[in-house]
Amino acid sequence: MSLPSDVEQLTLELINRMRMDPTGEFDRLIASISPPTAVQSNITSAMNFFGVDLNVLQAQLASLTAVAPLAWNSNLENAATDHSQLMIDNDDQQHQFSGELELSGRVQLAGYTGWSALGENIYAYSDDPLYGHAGFVIDWGYDDNTDFDANNELKSNWQTLGDGIQDGAGHRVNIMNADFTEVGIGIIQETNSSTEVGEYVTTQDFGSRFSYQPQLLGVVINDIDNDDFYDIGEGMGGVTVSISDGTNTYQTTTWSSGGWQIEVPQGSYTITYSGGGLSADIVRLATLNNINVKVDVEAADAGTGFPTTGNDIVYGDTSNNLIDLLAGNDIFFGYGGWDTIIGGPGADTIDGGDGNDTASYSGSTVGVNVQLQYGITSGGDAAGDTLISIESLTGSNKNDILIGDANANTIRGANGNDFIKGLNGADKLFGDLGDDWLYADSLDTSVLGGGGIDRLIVVGSGGVTNAVGTTGIEIAVGNVGNDTFDGTGASADLTLSGLGGNDILTGGDGDDYLYGGSGADQLRGGAGLDRLFVDEADTVIDGGSGSEDRVIVQQLASASSGVTLNMAASNVEVAYGNLNDDTFNGSSSTDALSLYGRNGQDVLTGGSANDRLFGDNNDSATGDILNGGGGNDYLHGGANTSGWAERDQFVFDADWGNDRIFDFANNGAEKIDFSSIAGITQLSDLTITNGAGYAMISYTDGGGWSASIRVDGTTLGDFTNVDFIFV
Repeated sequence: MSLPSDVEQLTLELINRMRMDPTGEFDRLIASISPPTAVQSNITSAMNFFGVDLNVLQAQLASLTAVAPLAWNSNLENAATDHSQLMIDNDDQQHQFSGELELSGRVQLAGYTGWSALGENIYAYSDDPLYGHAGFVIDWGYDDNTDFDANNELKSNWQTLGDGIQDGAGHRVNIMNADFTEVGIGIIQETNSSTEVGEYVTTQDFGSRFSYQPQLLGVVINDIDNDDFYDIGEGMGGVTVSISDGTNTYQTTTWSSGGWQIEVPQGSYTITYSGGGLSADIVRLATLNNINVKVDVEAADAGTGFPTTGNDIVYGDTSNNLIDLLAGNDIFFGYGGWDTIIGGPGADTIDGGDGNDTASYSGSTVGVNVQLQYGITSGGDAAGDTLISIESLTGSNKNDILIGDANANTIRGANGNDFIKGLNGADKLFGDLGDDWLYADSLDTSVLGGGGIDRLIVVGSGGVTNAVGTTGIEIAVGNVGNDTFDGTGASADLTLSGLGGNDILTGGDGDDYLYGGSGADQLRGGAGLDRLFVDEADTVIDGGSGSEDRVIVQQLASASSGVTLNMAASNVEVAYGNLNDDTFNGSSSTDALSLYGRNGQDVLTGGSANDRLFGDNNDSATGDILNGGGGNDYLHGGANTSGWAERDQFVFDADWGNDRIFDFANNGAEKIDFSSIAGITQLSDLTITNGAGYAMISYTDGGGWSASIRVDGTTLGDFTNVDFIFV
């Protein structure tokens, strides 16, 4: 059996760390979103070169589902090492060289037969193992959809386009593929200055076999640098690993790299680590079902046991402990490390100690109410618990209430319809599955909705920026600050409300509702049939690429004037005014418009298509002005509700078509305006005939152009010069 070197063991640990906690991998690789900074300078340089959008990366990793760890396979390792050597020999990075078998043939030649799935990652130019791992996880590279022109030439400004992540993120997909159960890693250190490849030439061959049986696996380390993770030189070889189900005992020994694995029947086991430099035995529990299970220990764990279903006192250590206290009224002391403690049933006292510690109620069959700031723990497994030095929470799969405190909390709702609030601090809020309510302020660094219909509610006076199109938020409500909600990329229907402040609201591809609220807001609908609720202070109104986008003017208490809207420039097809005097100008529009002035003295102008104009009620002495423009239009002036005679003005220009007036008052105050048409100077220039319940006004000029107006509820005899405005 070809066993992993220390470098290959480190790479295996990095792969399994990513598979078991893909969301957490972002913080393990990225030190800062702004400015973009990774945990190593060479990773930062690569990200900046390709222009990686860290907000997109964070959302992508948060959307991934954890999968089981991979076991080592020596046959895959042999195939991987042979291919890495070929990349050195050819001084090039390729998946298949001339004369080389394809992946399936290579692994079978190496002895990996009966496979059901295969995949391969290669990187011939890695600086070091963590750099190579980051390259696979981030998948930095060219965006095929944005970086190249029609001739497949790289654009000069490619670094400013796209998100800097390869389309499809195939390397990351291989790492996170739940179908894979095994991996072989071949890493050759190439330091020859005459070659382009190196320093670490890496091939990762992933696979699964039809006959594969799940394994227990892990690593034993002497954590010299106290980072709670495997580093080169920390693996402890020669440790005896005994696995017992109470009847049968299975045994293996850790490799020189510190790793170990063993195939045992499915069931529950006590794992005992002994010898090999350990000062005392270490005992852990594990249950193996149909997927691999990873159980790691550190030399500092020597002498520690595992909780029972009784009332236990359990001590952690300086590593990152994952502790299930099981049933009983337990007491846990975490000391250092970033611990995750599952209290289980019973009134537990959980003291996380130093580090960012998480109280998890993932096993509770009833929803929990946990409020760190107020010391509230009730419902399900949380009932009676006392939480000390706990910074983060994970809810149950039911409907939970999870509230943080002044620390930088990470709160995950899991399944269920959860109420999540971080309070003060740079919090990270994750709704996960279910219809969640997430309350965030300007200090929070991540707010992701997950599955379901999720709501973001802004609290506090600071503005919040959230890319709701990629964070799984469907409903966002701002506050008095300047909020930015960007729905770009969302396929769901969004509802975005700015409330106070100068907000920027952008819809997605669905049928969105955008409410600017007070302030000088910018509203952009995007694709779909959008509804934009605006006021006179808003500076950008853009319906987007959808058809029949609507603008509704809000009647705010502070509104002293109406809204002036250029329909074509705003990409809007339907507009509703408010109680004030609105101007909707569609003269440049080629779309069919529907314009509703509602109350006030409104000026409504159609375009070249067949438009519908409704002045509706007004409370002024002058009435509305309706101009259908070109096309065959419907004009409805509306009633006057303030005691004035109806006095709307129906305006017709030289390009009018066959229009219709629904409610001409014929009272001498209401006017049909031909003043812009040189050929109509008096009543005799028009032809008026009677129809069934209407009069038809027709005009034909000397060039053969003709147009008409159907005026409902009138007859030929009703019209005199006083009803018209001529040149």
